[in-house]
Amino acid sequence: MTTINTQDLTGTALDWAVATSLGYTVSGSADDYGYTQWLTPAGTVLSYPFRPSASGNDAMLLIRDHNIMLGPPTRHVHRNGGPHAGWGPSGCWSATTFHAGWSGRRAFASHENDPLIAAMRCLVAHHCGPVVDVPQELLS
Repeated sequence: MTTINTQDLTGTALDWAVATSLGYTVSGSADDYGYTQWLTPAGTVLSYPFRPSASGNDAMLLIRDHNIMLGPPTRHVHRNGGPHAGWGPSGCWSATTFHAGWSGRRAFASHENDPLIAAMRCLVAHHCGPVVDVPQELLS
């Protein structure tokens, strides 16, 4: 296992972190898309590739069920200090939860151009915090 910042997760490593943060356990072998069979806490076996960072079908239910709010790159934010102080576009997709997570605070994550990655990073941060341990083979 390798420790990585939640904000740096992408691809199969992010999908793995989402699944494990939700309490899923591996029930099958790995393939080119990561672990293809997951056992949910309810005992259901997912027999398809679980890829919420790339599949709207997987991600949208999680976004809804975990009350994750997405903000587009054009959303105005306020920056304190620096050369771009004041109000202006955020420049990236942002995601935040509406309720406290593992730290007792709301979770936040972002990605330059992909809302699903921002939302799934936010979900992992909400459940696990700012750093997670992932299998080394998923980071290649």
